[in-house]
Formats: sequence, structure tokens, C-alpha cells
Amino acid sequence: MNVIRSNGASGLFFGLLIGLLIVCYQLYSPGLSGEFFFDDEPNLSVLGELGVVDSLEKLGVYLNSGFAGPTKRPVAMATFLLDAQTWPADPLSFKRTNVLIHLLNGCLLLWFIYLLIGIVRPIEQSKAALVALSCAAIWLLHPLWVSSVLYVIQRMAMLAATFSLVTLIIFLKFRIFVLSGRASLPIFVAYGSGCLAFSVLAIFSKENAVLIPVLLLALELVLHAKHKIRVPSWRLVQGLILIGSLLVAGYLISKGVALWSNDATRRDFTGSQRFWTEGRVLWMYLYDIVIPKVATSGLFPEIAPSLDAFRPVSGLLGWMAILALIVFAVMRRRELPYLCLGILGFFGGHLIESTVIPLELYFEHRNYLPAALLAVALLELTTRIKKAYLQMALYLSVMMVLAGMLYMRADTWSSYSAMVKSWAMQDPNSVRSQLEASRISFLEGNLEGAAGFLAGALERHPDAVEPLLLKMLLDCSLARRVVPDEFTRAKRLLEKAKDSGTIFRYLSSYVETEELYECGSLDIVSLVSAYQDSPFLKNRKTSYRLDMLVAQYHVNTGRVDRAIERYGRAVRGLKSINSGLLAVSYMASKGYHAEAEKVLDEYEHLYQDGKLRGSDLNYADEIRRLKENIHTGALRAQGLLPKKSP
Repeated sequence: MNVIRSNGASGLFFGLLIGLLIVCYQLYSPGLSGEFFFDDEPNLSVLGELGVVDSLEKLGVYLNSGFAGPTKRPVAMATFLLDAQTWPADPLSFKRTNVLIHLLNGCLLLWFIYLLIGIVRPIEQSKAALVALSCAAIWLLHPLWVSSVLYVIQRMAMLAATFSLVTLIIFLKFRIFVLSGRASLPIFVAYGSGCLAFSVLAIFSKENAVLIPVLLLALELVLHAKHKIRVPSWRLVQGLILIGSLLVAGYLISKGVALWSNDATRRDFTGSQRFWTEGRVLWMYLYDIVIPKVATSGLFPEIAPSLDAFRPVSGLLGWMAILALIVFAVMRRRELPYLCLGILGFFGGHLIESTVIPLELYFEHRNYLPAALLAVALLELTTRIKKAYLQMALYLSVMMVLAGMLYMRADTWSSYSAMVKSWAMQDPNSVRSQLEASRISFLEGNLEGAAGFLAGALERHPDAVEPLLLKMLLDCSLARRVVPDEFTRAKRLLEKAKDSGTIFRYLSSYVETEELYECGSLDIVSLVSAYQDSPFLKNRKTSYRLDMLVAQYHVNTGRVDRAIERYGRAVRGLKSINSGLLAVSYMASKGYHAEAEKVLDEYEHLYQDGKLRGSDLNYADEIRRLKENIHTGALRAQGLLPKKSP
């Protein structure tokens, strides 16, 4: 990056940049000792299913194993191999790599802003470099990104931002070449191919990068107002950007129409309800960016969905204000180009995740790239504050405040217990944070704290089944009994509950904790069956997973015939040889060797007939090894072989 001509100024700039990166890394360092969280293990534990990823065959299986999105995100998945090739793994390496990617993104944002200044409002190079560094530093040090950087699986969002920023930089360099009159066919091919290649890498890191044409359209809208390019071939570039943006808009409109009034998802809201809710949420995001805080509700925010445009009316007003802001920005793009790009980039970057697509209502990490583009708006300060020392004083003051907040929030992420309790205290209306804080307190032996968090959840959410399930779990653990009326009420609530990972996790705890089987008035199978009967449990995969739970319960209670029946229904429904092998292994581990061997033969035939599927090509070897282990276990159980040494 040819930043500054003067050697002295160049040395100062790069010294400041290196210092910033070192400081930022150190501010994140307390959180590097933290654990894996939530979706980390489900996404990364596939490493353990393959042994060491040491062949092209295993690499192909691993890269095809992602399930977080329709592309399976192989680019992001590949980067996890930099940190570990087996599972379980040490989270330190994963988190450290995330921090380094964040630092790289800060450098890319710096480069992008520096190039932008040179096109929109050229100023002296050393000043441009320092201003760009200041804007990038404010974004880099913002504490809101802790939940992206230290939450390992959010590397997917970070890498999508990485390749998106590279694409924007290539586009700017492309435009500079064309403006200078040096453009030729090889230049068009080279830069066009670069934009396409890095866009593909971004999309295969996380699908929301399909918004790159929209971001390029926003960038070209601002730059075209300042410097029109009259080269005919540039119109082809603009046309391709416009077509890409229209395709994105068409996709969102078609999804919106399909989801607007139906409830075909596992969420508690329709497409229209989500749309009106996001009119409020986007302003909450802006508030959290502009007014940063040491602590937030983290990954467990409680956002009540809007019922329609007028309940509450703040959703409609929020969208009207956003539309007015966008219209203002476009109309004033000549006088306020940086503000225009910041506004268009921010809202454009939210089009996928903050409109009608049926995702969770609120997540901080969705702001990672949109806020990077919003940081461009800070450049308007350069034109409003004429004295350089006042600019630097303002930037430094903001950076110091952000650095302090970042360190404190990263330190909270070093302890899962402290983090969850902090979220629970920040958002007492969040049932998920109250329940998790209660569970963690119970595991720590803090019964008073567990009861306090749970009581808050029960009081604020009397119609939610999750707090009731946790209360019965704690009652069983402590007193070996549940209140019959609470059990009846829990069943009634489960009969109309939606698909919920939290509910599944609690029911799994009931099955896996065999001490609870003697708990009075607790019929575990009845609870699971009530949940399966819910008309709102539309995900058949969840129902089959519940069958696996019931089968495990029957194995634990010695009713192996019932277990085999339930396992068969689940494995056939899931069409998964992995589930079948898991079922067989569990039966064998409980001493049912003959039954396990018989069931394994059945699943083997189903797999050979193509009725069960798996992700690996070596299931014949896996089945053979499992048969050998079952046979060996049976001989040990009969005393014909010595037992394993502990």
C-alpha cells in the first residue's frame, strides 16, 4: 500500500498501525482463555468423527459437513483446520486465529478508507493515512465485536467481511485505473476476475455476502456523483452490479411474499412480524454502535416480535425513519459522500439478515461488516473540524474509551459463568439468559443464585415451558420429587410448544441423568411424547431425535425391545447411518451385545440398499470395527476375556 511518500511520515504511520494492532490483540487477550460456546461444538465436533483430517478424501468429507447454511460454508470450515485436525480441541488456538482475522479486517478497512479518501476528497497523503487509521481503529476497538471475535463459529461472519472488504478494495483500485485512463482489456479482465473470485470466497464463508453487489452499488452511487466515468465498457460493470443487486432484491421479495403471513418456520413469528420487528431492531443496533456499553445481553437478547405494523407502531416508524434517512443520504451524496456511503452500506449490509429471512430477531455479529462501512461516515468529521489537533484529540478520546470497554468485555468472556450471569443481569426479561444463569449457578453449588435466576424467569414468563422444565429438573435433583400440578402444566405447555433447542436440551438432561428416573411424579416418556404431539413441532428431524431420546431411556430402564423399536423409527426417519451406529454403540455399552449385533446387521443392510446415508465413504470399515468391538465386549461380559484395565 503506497501510503506516504516521506520516509519519516511512513515510519510514523506504520509504527502507529503496528502499535494499534498490538494493543488491540492485548485487549482481547483476557478472552482467549474462554471456552467454546453454544454452536461451536455442533459445528466443529465433526473433526472428531473423521479422526485426523490427513487425506484429500477426509478433507472433502469435512468441507462438505457444514450445516450452518445452504453453501455449507467450506471456506470458513477450511480455516478451522489451521487450529485443529481432531476433536475435542483447545479453544485457545481458534480464538487467537479469530483475533488475528479481526486485526486483518481492521487493516483492510484502513486500506479501503484510504483509497476512498483519494477518490472522493483528496487530501495530503500523511493526513489521509492518519485519518483512515483513526476511523479503522475506532471500528477495530469497538466492544460490540467481542461476541463475533471470541465466539469461534462467528469466524464465518468475519471471513465473509474479510473477502467482502477485499472485493471493495479491488473495485476501488479498478475504478482508479479506469479514471486515470490506463484501463485496457487485460485490466478489466484482471480486476473483474478478482472481484468475482473474492465474492465467491466471501459467499462460501457465509451466505449473506451475496450482498456484495448491493454494497458495490452503494459505493458506485457515491463515486459516480463525484467522478463520472465515461468509458463505455464501464457501463457494463455498472450494469452487472445493478443486475446483481436486482437479483438480491428479487430473492428477498420472493421470500417475503412466501413467508409474509404464514408460520412455516420454527420461529414464534411470521415473515411480516419479523419485518416489522426489524424496523425496531436496526435502530437498536445503531444505538449500540453509537453509544457503546461495557455489557450487553450478549447472545440471549429478548426481543418481543411485533404483531403487525401498528402493534407496536415503533416498527412502522422505524422503517419510515430508515427510508427517510436513505433518501436524505442519496439526495445529499454530493455534499455528504461519506455519510451517504456509511448509511447505504450499513442498511444495505443488513438486507439479508434483518428483513424477512426467518432467523433469530437480534444478533450483535450481524453488524460486523455493516458497521465497518458505517465507520466511513466518520470521515465527515474531517471536513467539519478544520484543525488537525482537534480531530486527533477527538479520535484519541473515543479510542481510549472504546479500548477500556473492550478490555472489560473481553475479560467477561474469559469465564462462561461470569459472562452468562452478566447477560442475565443486563436483560432480566430474557428467559434464556435467566435459565442459563440458573443452570450454571446450580452446577456451581450456588443454590440460592440458581433459585433467584429461575424465580425471575418463572415470574416474567409464566407461559413459557422452559423455566418449568428447569424447575422440575432442579426439584428432582435436590428433592427427588416434582409437584404433580407443575408436571401436568408442563405437559400441557409442551403439547403446543414450538421447535426449541432449549426444550430438547432439557429433555435430553432428563434422559441422560439416570438418577432422575426415581423422581416421583416424573414420567419422562410422557413429557417427550407430549412435545412430539405438538402441532407446532413441524420439523420432523426434531421428532426423530426425540425418538432417539426415548429409545435411550428404554435402554437405561432395561426395556430393550421398546428401545429397538424407537431406534428403528428414528434411524429410518433421519435416514442416517451415523444415528444407527450411535444407537448400536449405546445398546452395546449398556451390555445388550446380542441385540446390538442384530440391529447392526439390519442397519448395515439398509445402508447397503441406499436407505441410510452418511457423510463418509468408509462406513463398511466403521461397521466392521463396531462388530468386532461388540463381539469383544460380549466375550468380556461372559468372562471369556479379561476386562479392560482402567
